[in-house]
Amino acid sequence: MRLILLLIPIFIYAKCFVLPKRPILYSSTYPAVLLKDKTLLVFDSNLNLKWQKKFNAKINSIKVYKNTILLTGLKDSKFWIAKITKNKTIQKTYFNTAEGFDIVKIHNGYVAVGYKIFDHIGNIIKRFVILKLDKNLNLINSKTFGNYKSTGLKIFKQKPYLYIFVKMKKIFIVKFNYNIHLINYKLTDFKVIYDIRKFNNQILFTTEKDGLYDYDINKNKIFKLTSKNVDYIINPYKYIIYEKSKNYLINNNQKKLLNNKIAGVILKKSILYLIEKDKKNYLICKY
Repeated sequence: MRLILLLIPIFIYAKCFVLPKRPILYSSTYPAVLLKDKTLLVFDSNLNLKWQKKFNAKINSIKVYKNTILLTGLKDSKFWIAKITKNKTIQKTYFNTAEGFDIVKIHNGYVAVGYKIFDHIGNIIKRFVILKLDKNLNLINSKTFGNYKSTGLKIFKQKPYLYIFVKMKKIFIVKFNYNIHLINYKLTDFKVIYDIRKFNNQILFTTEKDGLYDYDINKNKIFKLTSKNVDYIINPYKYIIYEKSKNYLINNNQKKLLNNKIAGVILKKSILYLIEKDKKNYLICKY
């Protein structure tokens, strides 16, 4: 593992850290990367490695809130969450045959989503589950929804509501309050969600259909922003596309070729980090 400086014509400069193994997951808002061997690397804003730990769990999401890291996933066939602070690590599991996919911080604790499996006289049903937790990850309440195979994939907060992308035969956007009471839901035309990112009252996402889509929370409507084959979202006007085996940066409709293959985008306020693959290594680079 080493830091290197690269001169990139697209940006002024890049400070890069060479990752020791292939990355499989990252936080969308903080330089934290999970490697193939389940080691989590956490960097400061200047890509100095400040913390690393290996977890014996399948991790599906990484969320960072100031000095707290939250991991959600699967351990011993149970819904698993880890809360990591400077002084301690709390790990909790919930239910049997369940899996966590995402978590969000609210004023008095957390809300997490995933699925829980039920056996109804030999009929196995995987149902969307939502959990309300206190600050120490103790379970306050949980609810399950759907009679068809369903999973809570992503959760976003827009006070005073939560917006959850739930996969059934198609993707639903489901609205809850902080007490996990269902408010309403919206059916989309999509079957798969790939990259997804929230900006103010917009949730931007890519799907199995080409293009970049915007779910406007205030209007409860979905708009198509571009028909281009978007790989990764930076903001509504800036994103990375894949075209003829190469990655390009689109910035206000201006198109520029990127030197390396892009494997992820992290945006911490105004600081952009790209996870890249050159001929030999995977890197995380600050621009």
